[in-house]
Amino acid sequence: LPSGFKVSVPDGGQQVGDKLTWQVGDLAPGAEKAFHFWGSTSAVGPLVHKVEATGDRNTKATGECVTTVEG
Repeated sequence: LPSGFKVSVPDGGQQVGDKLTWQVGDLAPGAEKAFHFWGSTSAVGPLVHKVEATGDRNTKATGECVTTVEG
């Protein structure tokens, strides 16, 4: 999480330091599952949010989203 970013984590998620985590469980091939969080900040400028999912046999997927806050 970006510095100064405050979050609310529903759906069984947990905040640990600057990371949010959820346990996904088993998913069938091609299946999807969505997780949500709400955030706020008083910082101005770009905020980079990164996501990483890991699975069996050391599989991994990553993504990134940039939100720009204007003052």
